[in-house]
Amino acid sequence: MHRIAALGFALALSGLAVPADAEAVYAGRFEPAFHSLLGRPSVSGGWRIVRSEAGGFALEVGEDFVARKGPDVKFFLSPLPAADVTGDNATRGSVFVVQLEAFEGPQRFALPASAAPETFRTLVLHCEAYSKLWGVSALR
Repeated sequence: MHRIAALGFALALSGLAVPADAEAVYAGRFEPAFHSLLGRPSVSGGWRIVRSEAGGFALEVGEDFVARKGPDVKFFLSPLPAADVTGDNATRGSVFVVQLEAFEGPQRFALPASAAPETFRTLVLHCEAYSKLWGVSALR
């Protein structure tokens, strides 16, 4: 309960106004694009897209979210099926959501007004500077 209250306070500060009990429009788990030499995945954990009180949408990554650190790692919404997304085409026709600053733990990001989730097929985590795919998850 304390965590929910703290999350609600953080949301008020961020201006996203998403109720703590917001229903997920889409949810899933990341599929890593690669593993380190030690076998650690490039990204893991769960996520969900929720509707904000203002009618927009927000992307939430869960407490179990962990991504390998790197430069220029960003979230995108892609029109391509998850199986077809590569490092070379990850941004093609996609909408930029946010550049990742924290590589683990729960986070919430407002989706751009132009990003109607129902028009996309895949959530993408991608290093744009090096065209390196971190991971994908189908919107479902």
